[in-house]
This record gives sequence, structure tokens and C-alpha cells, in this order.
Amino acid sequence: MKKIDMAKAIGLADEDFVAEAAPKATRTKSIFGRKFAIVAACVSLVVTSVFMWLILPFSNEVILPDYDNQKDLPEELKAYADSEYIDLIYAFYKNSELTPKKENGSYLNGEYRYFIPSVTTGLLTITDLDREFMYNEIRGSGGLDLNSDEEGSMLCSSYVETTDNQVKGVTEADLFKRTETHIFYFDIDSRKINVYSIAGSKSQLVSDINLKDYVFDSFENLYLGQLFLSKDGKTLTVLSNSCKLKRVVSTGNLYADPYTFLVSFDVSDPENIKENGRFAISGLYSTARVVDGEILLFTEYLMDRALSDDYSDIEDFVPSINCGEGFALMPADDIIIPDKVTSRSYTVITKLNESDLSFKGSIACLSFSDTVYVSEDKIFLTRSYSDCVEREKDGKMSPCRINMTEITAISYKGEGFRKLGSVCVEGSVKNQYSLDEFNGILRVVTTTGGTSYLTDKYLVTEAGLFYGELGGERVKVERIETNASLYCIDLSNFEVVAEVRDFAPAGETVESVRFDGTNAYVCTAVVVTLTDPVYFFDLSDMNNITYTDTGYIDGYSSSLVDFGEGLLLGIGCGENRSTLKIELYAEEGDKVVSLASYEVEGVTFSTDYKSYFIDRERGLVGLMFDERRIGDGCRYVLLGFDGYQLFEVVNQKFDVSFPPDKARATIADDYFYMMVSYEFKAIKLFD
Repeated sequence: MKKIDMAKAIGLADEDFVAEAAPKATRTKSIFGRKFAIVAACVSLVVTSVFMWLILPFSNEVILPDYDNQKDLPEELKAYADSEYIDLIYAFYKNSELTPKKENGSYLNGEYRYFIPSVTTGLLTITDLDREFMYNEIRGSGGLDLNSDEEGSMLCSSYVETTDNQVKGVTEADLFKRTETHIFYFDIDSRKINVYSIAGSKSQLVSDINLKDYVFDSFENLYLGQLFLSKDGKTLTVLSNSCKLKRVVSTGNLYADPYTFLVSFDVSDPENIKENGRFAISGLYSTARVVDGEILLFTEYLMDRALSDDYSDIEDFVPSINCGEGFALMPADDIIIPDKVTSRSYTVITKLNESDLSFKGSIACLSFSDTVYVSEDKIFLTRSYSDCVEREKDGKMSPCRINMTEITAISYKGEGFRKLGSVCVEGSVKNQYSLDEFNGILRVVTTTGGTSYLTDKYLVTEAGLFYGELGGERVKVERIETNASLYCIDLSNFEVVAEVRDFAPAGETVESVRFDGTNAYVCTAVVVTLTDPVYFFDLSDMNNITYTDTGYIDGYSSSLVDFGEGLLLGIGCGENRSTLKIELYAEEGDKVVSLASYEVEGVTFSTDYKSYFIDRERGLVGLMFDERRIGDGCRYVLLGFDGYQLFEVVNQKFDVSFPPDKARATIADDYFYMMVSYEFKAIKLFD
């Protein structure tokens, strides 16, 4: 492989230029007094898992029939044949375990009720049905004049991208954003947005936004918070999924319902921040994007209440939306119902103006609650389910249950939303990076595998395991080993036009994927034995997809990154889960080879891609790791690559241990800025 030309020199951090701007921070000298030269031209929180117990799975074997008139409906549903929600009613009828039934006015599933999905602009509001349960009134904005037209001092400057977005032009929310002169960082622990000046060794905290002042008395813990900053650097949007309203339920107990709320701020003068407006919707915040000045907000919530036996209370199972003129049921045409309903959760997509959070449209998708991928003009929602099919085994066909993923594409350009089509592929999707749209083709990588039912025999153990029932016959249950598959889907007709099935050794699972034009990189692993093949796919010819791999190496990469200059960067585990390994790969001949690696043992580190600092132009990668296992707190390391090896440019200790996934960093002028919670440090890099 040719030596990569590295053109720029980077000086090591000067210990006299460490700025700790937060009030609680104390001045800390850099542990390095030497200088290196490197040359450059060459990386979620699932927070919602806290609430995953709310999603109740049920049978997915039922296929909704096509019916043209009342005679095709069950007798119990003919009274609702003229309802615009008849498809939704039929889905709930056929899947009776979807929601509990009422019995003598009480709910069989316990004491809790959930809000009807609702949204509002201005102050946070709830439905009239739930007002009786409130024990705290919603407060206003603490005296801020939302109608003031006083101009800011225009101290802000233009926006500088800090997030390594998956798709060009589709900006993703993150914990921090910046302009040329200021950094905005969401300190979730203190529920504040900290605003720092970008001034090298003189950087300091110039202001903060305390979110408690902008919500209400019953504000609860933040589980996730993210930010957007407008392209002119004047409007900051704060998103959070943990705003909860406590209320008394029928037993007198208190319960907290999750809300997602957005607050828009005028930050044209970072030292005199003012509120622009608010928006709220019931349910958990999932993710968000900004495209051409519009926010695409993704939230997840459950139906409000148990269904009555007669399906007459439409508001029990249809989302309601309030845009300032009272609540209204979402039209049936705006609700996507899959053939196989697999959960009682909805994913709701809402479009808002970034400038003032005004409402521009919404669509609800029943049972879709998994990965979201947004291309430059489409939204792809995924949902996992299992299906029973027949597969050949030992020379004969045998029924088996396999994991499947349904992918639905929705157009979001222009007014409202429009469903384009759906496709089902075998396997499960790891995350958003497992999907990519390129030249009208959707590419997706999945982990395959499932459960096989062997009808000719069965096994009963003392624990009563390893047998089931299929067609009245007892059968043995056998696990099908996992593997990895690649599918290419033509979005003009939603048909699979190319695929590579089971390209990894049996027992492997997909750990990370990265697409780059006609190339794709996939890391699979046996996570028990920690072995790590990395595959390179050439997708330039759909009729002749080829791939090569590294062979087995220790560990696996939880993130793969196109590092430029033909390099692939892998971040993940080494020989065990407490070893951080950062590795660089390159295609060489007919295989993928490892060029350089960096490892640290006895640490914990983030697997959130947004917590990594990636600078392809300078050949830099940075992240924080926690050394508490060896009693040494947290460190932030910045690595450089000179064409031959990865080496430390910065190794900075932080005073308090923080979750590494909350760390963020950026380069401005000659300085490298690192932040986590209330600690903020600036180190001079360039001479």
C-alpha cells in the first residue's frame, strides 16, 4: 500500500494552555510536555430501553384480509363498516391480546392509563380526560416575553457542523452544537445547556439555560437530551424525552407519563438568551433530523387506554393532535397499519418549522418502533417480527420460525407525508447505519437466524424445555445459528434485486456497518469468543456483488467509519470487553488488511458513534474512556495517524468520572476543546 501523504504538522498540547471554564472545574495541566508532529490528509443511549417493558408483543400470524363490503367483516364489526378507522378496528379485533379489555369499568391490566397521543404548541397541555389526574399546574416560561421583538446583539456567528451526519444535508441532533465563536453543550446531569466562548486558553462559560425554568413543577429526570442549531447560528432547539407529568391514578398512587418537549431559543446574543417557542407531544423521544429548515421529530408512545368491547370510543385507540385549536383525531389516512401487527406502540413522525416550532404535519405508524433511517428525501422505518416458513433441512422441508424486518418508506418532502411502499427481509437490523439509499436502491444488512421446529421428533427435559406444538404435533425446538445477509431493494417497486445470503461464518452477528457510495463495510463477530472479521463489499454491479474480508482477528468493531484516503476506521473491543481497540484497515489486493491499532486495557468506553471525534482531513480520532476499574477516573484521548501508526496527540485526565458517551469534542482554530458534564477543557494543538 502506498504511503499516505501527510501534509500538516500538529504540535502536542502545551501544558500552559488548558482552560477549564466551568465553575466547578479546577485548572489541570496537560500530562504531556513534549510535542509530536503528525501529518494530516488521510469514527443511542438507548434510553428508551427503560420503557421497553411497556411494549406488549402478541401473535403476529394474523394477516388482515382484503374486504370490499360488510359481508367480509366479522359480525361483531359490521356496525363499524362505515367508520374511516375500520382497518384499525379490524387489526385490534383480530389481535385481541393487543390491549386489555374493560370489566365493570375497570382495567384488567392494572391501575395505569396512558395519555392519548397529543401534541401542542405554546405551553405544555394534556387532554381533558386526564386533567383530573394532575396534581401540579403547568407553569409558564418564568416571565420571559415571548413576543419581544428586541434584536439581539448579533454576537453569534455562522454555524459550524460538529456531527458526523450519516447523510449529507440531513442534520442529526446531538448533545452539542457550535458556531465560530460559541459552543452549546447539553449537560443532562444538571439539566442545563452550557454556553462556552471559543477563545483558546481564555474560553469560559458565558451563560447557561436551566431547563427547569422552562417547563413546570413536575419535571422529572432527563434520560436523553439533544440539540439543533440553525444554519445562521441564531436559533437553538432543545429536545428531551423525559418531561413527565405526575398524576393520581384510580388507586391514589402517582404515575409519571413520558412526554417529549422542544424549546426554541434565540441565541443571537449568547449572553442574553431568549425563548422563541415550545412544542410538546406525549410519548418518548426517539430521534430527530433537520432538513432545509424543517425538524423531523420521531416519538414513540402507546395507545391511551384499554379498548372497550364495542370499539365505539375511537379516541381510545386513535392518536389525537392539538395544534392550538383543540384536540382532533388523526385521520385514518395518516395512520399506517402493517399486515402483521406486532406491538401496541406507535411511532409518530411530526414535521415542524425549525425557526418557531410551528406544526406542519404528522403521521402515525402502528407497530413501528425500531430503527429510523432518513435519506435526503425519504424516511425508512423498521419493525422486527417473526414468521413461520418452511426451509430445507437434511433433505426435507421443515417448518421454522425466523426473524424478519419490515421496512416502510415514507416521503417527507413538500406538504405532509406519503407512504411509498414496504418490503420485508430476513433478519434484524442493528441500527441506522445498517441501511443506506443510493441511486434508487436501498441497501440493508441484517443478522439472520431464528428457531427451527423439527416435526419428526421432540425433546422433553426436566425443565420442560425444547418442545412446542405445531399443527397439533409436539415438536422439538432448535435454534438456527445466526449469520449475516445483505439485501439490495429497488425503491421503484420495493423488490429485492440483489442479495448476498449468509456471507459470514455460522454463529456470527452483525456488529457494525458503513456504506460509502458503491462500497460497503460490515463487521461481524461471535461476541462470546470476540472474533472480528471485517468485510468489504463492491456494490457497483448489482449482478456481480463481490466481497473480501480480513479473516479472524481479536475483538470486534461496534462502529465502522470511512476515514478517507481509502482507509476504514474501526472502534470497539479488543480481546475482551474491557479492552478498547481502535484499528485502521485498508483494501490491499483481494483482501482487507489491518494497518495500525491502538489498545487500552481495563476501561469502559462509549459505543455511541456521536461521542467520537472524527477529523478525516487531519487524520484524527478521539474519544473518552473510563479507568475506574483501575482507579484512575476518565481520560480523553486524541489519536493521530501518520500513514504507519496510531499515536496519542492528547491524553487528558478529567477530574470526575462521567459516562463516556456524554463526552464531546471539537477543533477551532489552534485549539482542541473537550467537554463532559460540567467539565470543559481547551488544549492548544497547532503551532
